[in-house]
Amino acid sequence: MKHPNRHHHGIFQLVISGLILIGLTSASAATRRVPSEYPTIKDAVDASDHGDTVLIADGTYSGNGNRNINMRYKNIVVTSENGAGTCIVDCAGGNFGFVLTIGSIQGLTIQNADGSGQGYGVLFDMGGGRLLDCVIRDCRVGIYGNYASGVEIVGCRIAGNEYEGAISVSGDMKLFNCEIDHGGDYAVWNRDIAWMELNNCRVTGTVFTQAATELYLNHCPIIGDVEAYMESMVELSHCIQRDGGIGYDATSGYSVTYSNTEIPYTGEGNISEDPLFVTGPGGDYYLSQVAAGQAGDSPCVDAGAA
Repeated sequence: MKHPNRHHHGIFQLVISGLILIGLTSASAATRRVPSEYPTIKDAVDASDHGDTVLIADGTYSGNGNRNINMRYKNIVVTSENGAGTCIVDCAGGNFGFVLTIGSIQGLTIQNADGSGQGYGVLFDMGGGRLLDCVIRDCRVGIYGNYASGVEIVGCRIAGNEYEGAISVSGDMKLFNCEIDHGGDYAVWNRDIAWMELNNCRVTGTVFTQAATELYLNHCPIIGDVEAYMESMVELSHCIQRDGGIGYDATSGYSVTYSNTEIPYTGEGNISEDPLFVTGPGGDYYLSQVAAGQAGDSPCVDAGAA
């Protein structure tokens, strides 16, 4: 069977694209190489100044100096030479992989942050930062935003974490072109006067927002429930939802527009039909299209707002 290989405007369009990292440069910016110049990632980060790049060669990095890495309010870039598939930071026994308040991380697999009481793959603590083209897996919690502002997660896969995939607490977080699989509790948890936006993300598991929060899902396939409680609001636009519905209490609300949901909801442009998912080169949630060799067209193709 052929698979879709062209772009359509519709209720859902999944675009996993290459990303261009905008460098943080200055006249004296340096590239600090691991392990040829610095034996551990922490050594390179500690030696860095604003604008520097920590460049990590292919390999698996573990043990002291390669976990619990605090970027210390430094506006630096920590990146791999060849992407997340060949550069792994194994945090086994660590409370976290990285802590950011500014700066960015790109092209790493961060795994096994399982320290007692924490276990965060990446912690955005009292600040912001960017995470690009990373895999965060097999931690207690994949990504944790703690009173963080301006956090951006782009092109990442967050999977197999014990409790939650991504959490935002009393801050704001945006996710673009990500895949988020549920842990033991929620795929996404937005709580305590927090604001979160998911754009073109595939979510498997429960999306939960509570305690005076706002959650926006745009162009997302959601395989699971979406829930809003304690004076919270959730909005779905151009989404597909299956294997679940929308739950909310008397103090909270929701809005659904131009979406295909398994349970029908009132709203402009909504339908409730089989989306005709097919398996493609990037996963299980492509839309069937005659032009791509499938037997029929998904009702979601070319069905959204212009």
